[in-house]
Amino acid sequence: MAHLLPPDGMTDEERAKVGELRSLVTAALRPEASASEATWIHPPWLLRFLRARNGNVKKAHKMFMAMMAWRRSVDPDQVSRDWVADKSAAAELVRKMWPGGLFGKDRRGVPVFYMRFGMDDLGGLVREASYPLLENMFIHLTTEFTRGIAHASLDEGSKHLLTGHLVMDLKGLQWGRAFKVRRCRLHAAGLPRPVPSAPARGSA
Repeated sequence: MAHLLPPDGMTDEERAKVGELRSLVTAALRPEASASEATWIHPPWLLRFLRARNGNVKKAHKMFMAMMAWRRSVDPDQVSRDWVADKSAAAELVRKMWPGGLFGKDRRGVPVFYMRFGMDDLGGLVREASYPLLENMFIHLTTEFTRGIAHASLDEGSKHLLTGHLVMDLKGLQWGRAFKVRRCRLHAAGLPRPVPSAPARGSA
């Protein structure tokens, strides 16, 4: 399984801090942690949070626990399955009109995430479909992106890859429109809300 592979490029200092972070997370989650949650308490995932907080174990722990709380409340894996199964007219409209998604792979086999924000009509999609459907689509895409990194790691076989590519085409973007729709302040980041388990930057 990908999460059992050693993280790509982890330093000795990071290894020590990841061990410290893992102890904190394990103590906080047990005994109620599910089998699926247990897969997250492994160095590849913990290292992402440690690096996201510049090596600060305390801040990484806070961020990680917030992510786990979000996953428990939303269950993104189930949301992703539900999105794939949703063949409603509104869901099909979102799939047809949203100018972005996973297209191709880099030379490591990791999917490339494209977002062409200058071509979207977020307000129109919210009006014609609904915000929850857009949210489900984003959660599905970020979940598939994360899975793609894991699959590429298994194919590589010796290490868990930690980064992927998010290509953001902002040509034609009107920033007023990007922040116009209520609850869509992170529209310009490609996410409907903070999702620490998924990439939100150009190289995640």
